Amino acid sequence: MAGSTTVFNEQSYANDLRIEGTGSPHLFFVDGNNNRIGINSSSPTDILTINASGNNGVTIYKSGIGPNIILKNTSVSGLASSNTIGSISFSGLNSNNSNVLYSRIY
Repeated sequence: MAGSTTVFNEQSYANDLRIEGTGSPHLFFVDGNNNRIGINSSSPTDILTINASGNNGVTIYKSGIGPNIILKNTSVSGLASSNTIGSISFSGLNSNNSNVLYSRIY
């Protein structure tokens, strides 16, 4: 239907939405109470949480030039010299099952 829109939860109730996949009960999960989205996660910890299992990860494809990942601070008051605009962290579990930060790009 051209020009049509489907709206879920237009009344803004604190309802969750869950879409199941084969073997993944929370393939896509919207936490309506905390305004968060989980992909393969039933408890997103940020605005978007992606839980990739096995050898799966996140892949971005774009034909031609790109793709781009942009980390942007939209503060109109500017940034102090001590502020970080954004970062990318590389972490994993060690042999004691503890989270280790291996590297961070600021």
